[in-house]
Amino acid sequence: MDRRAYVFPIISIFIIVALFLNPDITGLIIGTEGSSEIKHLSAKVRITVSDIIIPEGSVVTVSLGNQSSSMPIKEFIEKSGEEYEFKYDQIPEIGYEGYGYAEGHYTLDLSEFDLDLDLEPGEYTLVTEISYENFVLSNTAEEILV
Repeated sequence: MDRRAYVFPIISIFIIVALFLNPDITGLIIGTEGSSEIKHLSAKVRITVSDIIIPEGSVVTVSLGNQSSSMPIKEFIEKSGEEYEFKYDQIPEIGYEGYGYAEGHYTLDLSEFDLDLDLEPGEYTLVTEISYENFVLSNTAEEILV
């Protein structure tokens, strides 16, 4: 029997195995009937303060798709309900000297921001930015699949 007759089945098996065993593939969506329905996004925004303080006049801005909403850092931390340390320090990189929020983890539900969380199914980027005046202190982006 010709060896070429075995090539196609063997290659097919390798492709199928590679598809099922490779967890790094992202963006694969298998829809079911009715998957075009609007979904409500439920998510949390987490801020971790470690090495430097966050100046008291800083703002947390959350962007989702083409919409964004901001909240003063003080309000974010107070709504989180977590204990916090407020101390005097400096951030020479931006020329700041004054009071700010020190080490801690603060989590707040995304619904606390003025965003429409009823979304069409799809992939969105959730960006969380902490800024003080014209300086961006922290910026993170996370892909969300709805």
